[in-house]
Amino acid sequence: MKDNKLLPYLLYAVGEIVLVVAGILIAVQIEDSYQQSQTKQLEIKYLKEMHGNLTFDLQDIQFNIEFNESRKRSNEAVLHHLTNQLPYHDSLDYHLSNLLFSTRTLPNMGAYESLKSKGLEIISNDSLRANITYVYSFAYHNAIDFEHADDHPYQYDVLWPAVMDAVAFQAYEYNSTTNTAKPVNYASMLKNTQFQNALKSNTLIRTYMIQMYVELKADVENLIDQIDTELKLVEK
Repeated sequence: MKDNKLLPYLLYAVGEIVLVVAGILIAVQIEDSYQQSQTKQLEIKYLKEMHGNLTFDLQDIQFNIEFNESRKRSNEAVLHHLTNQLPYHDSLDYHLSNLLFSTRTLPNMGAYESLKSKGLEIISNDSLRANITYVYSFAYHNAIDFEHADDHPYQYDVLWPAVMDAVAFQAYEYNSTTNTAKPVNYASMLKNTQFQNALKSNTLIRTYMIQMYVELKADVENLIDQIDTELKLVEK
C-alpha cells in the first residue's frame, strides 16, 4: 500500500481468476462437445442397427401375409364346394391339405433393447423416438398378442380337431404346393356343419390376420423411411 502497488496486484489477481474461470469453461465446453459427439455416434449406430433389424423383419411379415392368403384361399375353395354341394373333384386335394397352421410374428428386438438400456433419449428426433416406441411397444405386440391369445388357440383347439376328423392327409411338407389330402368321406363332409363352420371362422380369422400384417408392414416401412431421413441429417 505504501508503494501504491495494491491496484496492480488486484488487477493481477482478477486476471488470474478470469484465466482460471475461462480455462474451466473451455474444458467444460470441450467435454460437452465430446459427449455430444459420442451421443451422436451412438445414435447413428443404433439407428443403423435398427434399420437392419426392421428390414429383416419385413421379410418375415411378408411371409406371414402370403402364408395367410394361401390358407384363406384354400379355406374358401373348400367352402365353395361344400356350400354349393358340388361333386368332389381332385382339385380339392391340395386345398384340403392347406387348411391348417398359422404364423408367428418374430421381430428382431436386439437394437431396440440395447437402445432402451442406454436410454431412448439418445434419439434426438422426438417424432422418430415416439414412432420407434410405437412400433416396438404396440404394433409388434398387437400382432403377437392376437396370435397367442386368439389365433393359435383356435387353430389347435377348434380347427385342427375338425380337419383331422374329416380329412386324410396323403403327403405333407410344411408350406409346400405339392401337398395332398382327401376327404375321409365326401358325402359326410357335405353335411358336416361343424367342419364347415370351423372353416368359415378360420376364413374370418385369416382375413383379420392378413389386414393386421399389412398394417404392421406399413408401420415398419414408415419407420424405416423415417430412420433413412434421420440418418441423412445426423451423418452430415
